[in-house]
Amino acid sequence: MAININSDLIKKRLEKDPQDSELWFELAYQFFQEEQHKLAIDAYKKGLVIKSDNPIHWHNLGFLYIEIEDYNNAIITLSKALELNPNLSIAWTELSTALLENGDFQESIQACKKAIELNSRDEVAWTNQGSSYFNMGLYDNAIKSLNNALDIVPSLEFAKTLLKLTFKAKDQKSQ
Repeated sequence: MAININSDLIKKRLEKDPQDSELWFELAYQFFQEEQHKLAIDAYKKGLVIKSDNPIHWHNLGFLYIEIEDYNNAIITLSKALELNPNLSIAWTELSTALLENGDFQESIQACKKAIELNSRDEVAWTNQGSSYFNMGLYDNAIKSLNNALDIVPSLEFAKTLLKLTFKAKDQKSQ
């Protein structure tokens, strides 16, 4: 309930000053907290029209696009975040997710490599890389990547499951 009150307060402040980009970003975050992703996207877009130089806001918008499975827009906005800050490892990781979901496995691997170069403990990047390699039939590479993910977070269920599937696929391929 308090979150809705906060959203209403921010909206009232925006009525007085609709050109305040920080209020738009604050509203976007509130909507995100309320899991109103489309409203959060609209608020981020309005804020970014006013002030477009913050890579974190572009990243957050890209993340929201992934949440609603709009991978093409996620790729566009995450690329913008990386144009502004090529060292933003989380944006590389999210970009790898969008590319993976879009079936662009080779590009996803390249994004994973950038994320891992910036943060070698990024279990999501390692998992995405393993998943991309798996989808390309490069099972030895997938196994290495997934083992790296599990070294970081041993309880990562998706990586465990995918690793089992990878070993099974590798065994079937060699028969």
